[in-house]
Amino acid sequence: MKRTVSIVLLAVILSVFLLQSMAFAATDTGLLMPPGTTSVDGEGKLFSDEKLEQMKKDKEDASLTDGIMLGFILSLFNAVHISSLPTLIFGNPYGDSGTLNYGIFSVGEMEKIINPILGLLTGLYTLILTAAIMVSAAKFGLKAYSPQAKADFWTDINMWVLSAFFMGSFWLIFKVMMSINLALVSSMFDTLKATGADANGVSLIASAGNFNLGNAIVYLAEFGLTLYLNIIYIARKVIIIFLVVLSPFAAYSLIFAKTRAFFGTWMKELAGNIFLQSIHAITIFVFAQLSSLAGEGGAEIYATIYRLGLLIMFIPITGMISRWLNLGDSSSKLGQTATMMGAGSVAGAMMLAKGAGNMLGGKRAGGAMSGAMTGGMTGGMAPGSGSMSGSAPDMGSDAGMTALTMAAKGGSGWQKFKNIAGGVGAVAGGAVGLTMGPAGVAVGAKLGGTAVKGAMQGARNVSAGVKNSSMMATSAFFPEGVKSAYQSASGSGFFTKMRSMGSTGKENFSDMWNHLGERRRFMGNMGEALGSTVGAGAVGQKLGHMFSGASRGRVQGASEMFGGMNDMTLPKLAQKYAGQNVTWEQNNSGSAFYAQTANGKQRISNYGAADPTLKKGETRVADYKFPGHNEKFERQPNGSYKLSMPQSSQGHTYGPNAVEGPIGMSGGSNEHIARTSGAYIRGADGSRFEDNRVDAAKITPDNYFSHNIKGTDRRDWSDKGADLLSRKTKASTEYTPPTNQTKKLSTIANQAVRERARTKNKVVL
Repeated sequence: MKRTVSIVLLAVILSVFLLQSMAFAATDTGLLMPPGTTSVDGEGKLFSDEKLEQMKKDKEDASLTDGIMLGFILSLFNAVHISSLPTLIFGNPYGDSGTLNYGIFSVGEMEKIINPILGLLTGLYTLILTAAIMVSAAKFGLKAYSPQAKADFWTDINMWVLSAFFMGSFWLIFKVMMSINLALVSSMFDTLKATGADANGVSLIASAGNFNLGNAIVYLAEFGLTLYLNIIYIARKVIIIFLVVLSPFAAYSLIFAKTRAFFGTWMKELAGNIFLQSIHAITIFVFAQLSSLAGEGGAEIYATIYRLGLLIMFIPITGMISRWLNLGDSSSKLGQTATMMGAGSVAGAMMLAKGAGNMLGGKRAGGAMSGAMTGGMTGGMAPGSGSMSGSAPDMGSDAGMTALTMAAKGGSGWQKFKNIAGGVGAVAGGAVGLTMGPAGVAVGAKLGGTAVKGAMQGARNVSAGVKNSSMMATSAFFPEGVKSAYQSASGSGFFTKMRSMGSTGKENFSDMWNHLGERRRFMGNMGEALGSTVGAGAVGQKLGHMFSGASRGRVQGASEMFGGMNDMTLPKLAQKYAGQNVTWEQNNSGSAFYAQTANGKQRISNYGAADPTLKKGETRVADYKFPGHNEKFERQPNGSYKLSMPQSSQGHTYGPNAVEGPIGMSGGSNEHIARTSGAYIRGADGSRFEDNRVDAAKITPDNYFSHNIKGTDRRDWSDKGADLLSRKTKASTEYTPPTNQTKKLSTIANQAVRERARTKNKVVL
């Protein structure tokens, strides 16, 4: 009984003391001791203005090759302004010019983040503590006869008191920890100055005499380390704010038996983040002394190598000290790796956030997660991409890459140049990561190479995309070219010719837009040109096809007067062009089937896939043939087709005694059309040579004519969107002419007049 009374009296006395301390610490946000002098020389930047001017002059005096490399590195230094190591460790690493509360928080952070959240969570403390006492008292009342119940009840009472003490003295505890950290940092700085050593003595940038390609790599090494530590100190401040806000959770955790482990984790992470600055101060103190000793009477090259070695060892040494002091999370591979990288507090905060969630769920802090998230990505080449290799693609689809995308992507010469530049970027990135170990070198090289190649490719994409878009738009208004249009324009004066060109261009564009096939092709090319600016030419082409309102089925079903294919299928075409030769032709902008008629070559199919690797003026061809009247191609067991003719027309017997005609090659043939040659390249002069890059057997003619199969919806998303925009939402996309006969006849008449005018200078492909 006497012991209980003594404990209660001691608790009351400590409560009064702690409540008074809390009130004092909460109102007086300064530290318990004078902060001392932690100002550093200069502006605190890694590269002073004078140093940048000197580096710029050295770059201009360098050779052409070295100047390009130095210019790239100097542009990086100019773009990213960071604080030097002494400023981060001994000065103010956060760049705040005003008064800092508790040596770390700005006034805005206290008023807008910390105080509102702490006020809310602290207000809940009394409610949670009361609920915990009621639950514990009820449990004890049910098992008052049990010695274990009495022991648990008294343990709970002790933890309630400890929780109340902590809640009342949090700001005092925090202020003491911050004061100790600042005292250690200030003492190290004052001692370093008293010994005559330079706080910036480890810096290779400050000691280098000039800026050349040799020490530029060393510059990058220190730049990478300093950039990394700048990020670490920003993360340190954010995490300390996070931990301060979580302080009520630490008090809550002491109330319940299952969550008390969270308090130890929270306290360890708070100490680790606060005293990270002290660990860095001790390390830089030792390194600065070693650097000053190495520079006495030694060769300059040795001093440079020695300083570089110290910078490389900075992160491993600080990580090792953190492990010795058990500051930072070491319960996982992530925590161990981050601790060795000097950023264990960051990983610890991640583990702590998980612990806070587990605490609210009644789990032990630091427990294993009940599950894991897995994911994957699948992808593949869409049909009609323009590639002729591999499995048979849907060559009848015109939604794929063409020469427009290839112009943005660049040829082999551009790729080699980009890879060389990427190698330079990889070297620079590896140098930036040199001070962060082998993993830092690998990651830095990968990021540097990728960034340089990405920047170069992005610039080319934008340039080629803008050029191609302008070219497509110009060709829609002036197919013969702007210069020819100006020369053929009526009138004598400049403005008169421009008005005439405007009228002609408007008419040409209107003719193109009223022609469904040409409208689809124009919008697809414009979409691809615009999409190639962001490396998505194929997607842009599909969007262009969709916004044209002319789906493949609609073009296939429309009459020829409206730019369609009259819903012609292979059986109908075989009857119309019986016995005539047919060619499949492909260039870098598309492909199609063409019939050899008395009036010349005529396109008889929708456009299909292009091969962007074909050069300008280069055409890939495969020969085909339609059967004659009363003739039929019959499939043979080996997959080829032979022509059989009935006796009534040729004096032969149809059937077992039939006379067999020309052989249609296996693959790419059917009963309506037979392939009679492999793929070959045809030059502008009519010469031809075999093309071994393409297997013509994988070309399926049906794909070019099956866009309007009755009862079957073969549309992709761009075709469905095009039909939706043209208000054709049925699965069957058979084209229906306008119901207004007057409007129809007027349109046909106007189209005929325009066609006659255009045929004078029309070039048949």
